[in-house]
Amino acid sequence: MSKKNIKINLGTLNDVELKKIVSLLSIVFPKQSHINFKYLDWLYRKNPEGKAITYNAVINNQIVAHYALIPVTYNLFNEEVKGCLSLNTAVADEYKKMGLFTNLADTAYKKAFKQGYEYVF
Repeated sequence: MSKKNIKINLGTLNDVELKKIVSLLSIVFPKQSHINFKYLDWLYRKNPEGKAITYNAVINNQIVAHYALIPVTYNLFNEEVKGCLSLNTAVADEYKKMGLFTNLADTAYKKAFKQGYEYVF
């Protein structure tokens, strides 16, 4: 598959997209039975720290790679510092070694820093 056919999209976090992400994560991480719609709904949309920043690599309306940053706040030297936890990174086997992980991560980091997050771990 040609890389030029793949689009990098900012996640919308709507129900349809979350279901597609669950499907991809279930294939990439088959032993992680806790990854389901209800879990991603809470983690990505209802997280008390804020909504997740997600990016997807999409081809033919199918998500073939996914990257998520989950907002977190830590107390560092008596100061609250907002950052993000990198979580749920997945690339379908047939799309590995195409630079999708790096592209999604770089794009997500830029978005997070523009939104005022200070770190990613």
